[in-house]
Amino acid sequence: MFFSSSSQPEGAEVRKHTSILLDLKNRATVYEFFNLPVDQSPEISKSILRRFVYGSPRASVTVSGDVFGPVRSDAILNFQQAFKGRFFKSNDGVAFNFGSTVWTLHYLRLTNQLSTAETKKAFQFLNVQLAGLLTRYKDGAFKMWHFSQPSVWCVGSVMCWVRLG
Repeated sequence: MFFSSSSQPEGAEVRKHTSILLDLKNRATVYEFFNLPVDQSPEISKSILRRFVYGSPRASVTVSGDVFGPVRSDAILNFQQAFKGRFFKSNDGVAFNFGSTVWTLHYLRLTNQLSTAETKKAFQFLNVQLAGLLTRYKDGAFKMWHFSQPSVWCVGSVMCWVRLG
């Protein structure tokens, strides 16, 4: 999301800004004012430069940002949806599905957007993904495929996604 508005009469540029993180969760937060440093006088002591020209009002406001969290209508996020149709059956793809769906549920819960129908579908999906992870777990290690040898890299990848989830 990006919005910019400005008017440009003659004058010198003042390079001061105020930045603020706008938390747009549904909590009661009101910003009554921004503490903007505005100089009353254009003169800079011991300098021929001026901060601005008298009688030249100019202001610009730039609001930019990004959406933190999922943009999907349901709470399920899998590898195929995230990476434009690529199908990934290995264990790290299953771990991605598990971790990203848990993280999506967490975000929706924190922002009070989680509904019962979404939760039920998401937990059914998580149950399948966890079963897929555990079918490739044997003797304390994860395998990339059903018939492959245990892999340290795969264990690290799966544990990273499970920890994030």
